Amino acid sequence: MQQQFGWYSEIENIIALSIFPNPNDITFRLTLGQSTGNELQVEVYDFIGKRNVNVNANKDSGTSYDLVLKNAAPGVYFVRVLDGARSSNTRFIIQ
Repeated sequence: MQQQFGWYSEIENIIALSIFPNPNDITFRLTLGQSTGNELQVEVYDFIGKRNVNVNANKDSGTSYDLVLKNAAPGVYFVRVLDGARSSNTRFIIQ
């Protein structure tokens, strides 16, 4: 008998990602765990939830993307990556 876990489907819908160097000034490298060929949507929010940057990219071009935030004030930011039905988010710091 196979057991179903409610959290298992949530894990399948997460994109593995990392952002570095963290902290940094305005340029970061966003790396995904794998490429699925779907259109990638990257959203950056500041600490109070205001969207700062919205970038669309094609994941077929690779699994690493440069993320540049011009005129961003120092502080904590969050990046959200969406790929069709999957998504993930992480935080980073601008010095």
